[in-house]
Amino acid sequence: MTEPAIVPVIVARAGRAEDIPFLARIIEIASTPPFPQSPLRQVLDPVDTPTLPFLEVVLAEDAFAWGLIADFVVLTVDGNPAAACAVFVPDAGNRHPLRMDRMPAVAARLGWDDARLQAFRAAYDCVHRFKMNGRSNPN
Repeated sequence: MTEPAIVPVIVARAGRAEDIPFLARIIEIASTPPFPQSPLRQVLDPVDTPTLPFLEVVLAEDAFAWGLIADFVVLTVDGNPAAACAVFVPDAGNRHPLRMDRMPAVAARLGWDDARLQAFRAAYDCVHRFKMNGRSNPN
């Protein structure tokens, strides 16, 4: 006699605070191809900050300009996050991915001093300027 197949429970729901580590990993993965290196690394290397903790804090502090955690659709399988997506609509005239007015809160949670925050802002502006002009590497 064959055992009945166990069918997983699949649910789509809005993102929640407990999804932050999973969403950070999804964002990190999505930010790399087709670039040889994530633009995030180009911004974070000068301030010696790992990508995942940075993204987790950015999500927690609502510092993405294109949406909030709840704007993500999280697909769960048997209660565990398995996939996520989001369609963010930037503010008119602002194509920057981060809300720079939230960066002091992000910097505080990451333990950055003012010099590191300023170094981050300079690297972010440099990378963003080149991305907007169709270039993939500011160096």
